Order: sequence, then structure tokens, then C-alpha cells
Amino acid sequence: MLPYTEGYSSRYSTWPQSDTGSTYSTHPSTPPSVVIVTPADPATGVTGVYTLDFNNLNLVAGDRIQFTLNGITFPLSIDSSGINTILTGIATASVQAGWFTAASFVNGIFTAETLIYGDIAAGITVVLEKFIPTAAPYTRAANQALSGRCIYTFTYTTQTATYPLFFVKPSNYNLFYAVISQIRAGNTWTVQVIHSGATPAAPELHAFVGPTALPEPTEDVGLQVFLDNGVTAFDSRKGPLSVQAGGMAKPPNDPTDGAGLPVVDTAYRGHDTWARKGPETTIDLDHDFRCDTTFTSKPISLSGALSDYMFCAPSLGQACFHRYWMGYKVDSGYFSDQDHWSEDTWWVLYRSAYRLTSSMFDAGWATYKAGHTLSSRYEGGIFHGSGSSYSSGLPPFDSKTVNNDAENAFLITKRSLYT
Repeated sequence: MLPYTEGYSSRYSTWPQSDTGSTYSTHPSTPPSVVIVTPADPATGVTGVYTLDFNNLNLVAGDRIQFTLNGITFPLSIDSSGINTILTGIATASVQAGWFTAASFVNGIFTAETLIYGDIAAGITVVLEKFIPTAAPYTRAANQALSGRCIYTFTYTTQTATYPLFFVKPSNYNLFYAVISQIRAGNTWTVQVIHSGATPAAPELHAFVGPTALPEPTEDVGLQVFLDNGVTAFDSRKGPLSVQAGGMAKPPNDPTDGAGLPVVDTAYRGHDTWARKGPETTIDLDHDFRCDTTFTSKPISLSGALSDYMFCAPSLGQACFHRYWMGYKVDSGYFSDQDHWSEDTWWVLYRSAYRLTSSMFDAGWATYKAGHTLSSRYEGGIFHGSGSSYSSGLPPFDSKTVNNDAENAFLITKRSLYT
């Protein structure tokens, strides 16, 4: 039995459906630096006030802020709503983590207060990055779309160095959700939650921890259970976890919606028009890399409104699949021929994710990252000039599914039991 407490959302980022990657460069605007409004003086109890001005930086959707607080860097991707939401979330997170006594983001100004003496600039750095989208390498095929994904970051601080059990409460029960990362620094946890689909649908994240990690309640009537060493193992006054349903589940090993596995060529296709010198020629992709309809289902029995339920299930499974194409053609000249070779690879990395329905627990996948690589070369010849080569993109991950051999446990409970 574990008692309940709640985390909160601090940011999200989206994966565009037809985008296969992006890069960032240094933003032309000068990043803000810390301004000391009032120096902290612990001896006299004077609270230090420090500000950063984010106005007039010409940041647009897709740009990124690398915001470092107390040695932890938060990569904040800006969406169409601007920077207000993400920096307000950072202000809230910094207070919850105990880094500042108060923090806010109002009218473009980030303000932090602390009693700690010293130069706070040493603990806060800001780097601005300009978003540079890369064109999708396939523009004509029906298979150009990815399933999309959004990622949210939560921070949660306990009174002791405990290990929480995290439950995800979806805001859209048609999507697949999962906790994909849990990092502890002292008593503070930074947790990332992914969901399928490119439209944001922020979840709630709820953490269940041991009784000693929560403050003592004001009620003086209840039931406590102690371990042999005297540590409290159960306290009825602290909202213990009540499991409403559960079982074992795992997604299919092949996450893609396409029939069969993507083809991996082992030899060049003779006189193929796909071979070319550069990325100016678009080509069709012949495999559906989406993961919307690929999942397994386990029956469950729930009572009451589906919107009241949340679940805990480990996202252990990872899968990376790619389509590798080897093209060749001959460019015939009047006096000689010139050979062209090219290799194209589309790759997608998936994470296991889960969905609750009124009667089923679905184990499927969410797109985590995707990309495209292209390399091309051609030989020299009479009146054709010298030979040359071209390459672009990032190399793919190895193609395989890992951590998906056995079914994993899932637990389901009601949010309303802990209000």
C-alpha cells in the first residue's frame, strides 16, 4: 500500500506528422542574463530578488530555450501559444523543487526570490536556439505520415529519497500514454510522459510513495502497520493505493501499421530511377510507419465513468524499424555512360504505450523519434566531369525490438479515491 500525492505538468513538445527531423542553430537574439534587483542577505533576512527579461527576443514556434537551473537543463520547445506556458511551468517547478522561495513569469519577466547568499547567475543559464525544419524526404506517397507524439515533463519532490509509483490519468482516452523517463536528483524526480498523436492532450501524473515520504496528517484516528525495524509500512490516513483492476500485457513486436516488415534491400536495383545525385528528387515510401492500429488488448472490468481511471504500466519496450532502399541508374551520354548509386533509409523509433477503454487495456506503441538518411554517389566519365558523392541525414538506430519478450504488469485505480 502506498499513499498518494500529485505531480504537475511543466512543458510539452510535439512531433509533426510529416516531419522527419529538425535541427537547431544559435538564435540571433542575445539570451537574457540575470539581473540582481535585491541581493540576498541571510544575516538580516533580506530576500534576494533576481530577474531575466524574455521580451523582444523574436522567438517563434519551434524555437527552443535551454533553461538551466541548479545544474538541471530543461529543453523548452516553444509552440503556437508562445513562451508564457513553459516559463510559468518552470517558475512553478523551481519553487516545488526548493530552488527558490518564490518564482513567477509575468509580462515577459522571469522573477525568482531566494534567501541564499551569493551570485544566483552561477545557477541560472539561458541558451536560445533557432528551429530549422528539414523537409520530409517523401512527399507523394500515402505513407508519408507518422502517428505524431507529444511529450510532457513533470517534476515531483518527496520528503525522503523514496521511489514513487507513477500513475497516468489521460485527458484523451483515445490516445496511448506512457511514462518513458524517471530521473532522480536528491528527493526530486523529473518524469517524462509521452502520448500518441500530434495534438497536445496533457495527462495528469500521480505519484504513490511510502508513508514516511508524506507529511503527518492532522487526523489522529486511523490504522498503521509497521515493519520490524519500526518504519511505517501503511497508514490509512494517507490515502493508500486501492487497485481497481490489473493484469499483464505487452504490445506486438512489430509496431508499424504496414503489412509485414519494411523491406531492407541487400543489392542495388538496376537502372532504377530512384538513384539520384541529391535530395531534389522526391520519392515514394512503400511502408506505413504509423502505429495507430497496432496493439494487443486485455479484457478488464471497470465500474463508473472511464474518465475517473488512471493506470501504471512500465514503458519498457522499444522498437526501431527502417526501410532501406538501394537504387542504381545509368546516365547515358553521347560518348560514355555515368553510373549513379544511392541509398535511402527511413527510420522510426517507438516506445511502448498504453490505452484504457471501458472494457479493454490496450498495449501499443507511440512514435518517439523518426528520421531519413540519403547518400548518393556517381562516377566520372568522358565529358561528365569528375565523380562525386552526396549524403545527408542522421544514421538510423539498429532495427530491432527490445525489452518486449514478456508481458509486464499494469495496475488501474480511480482518481476520485484520493481527493
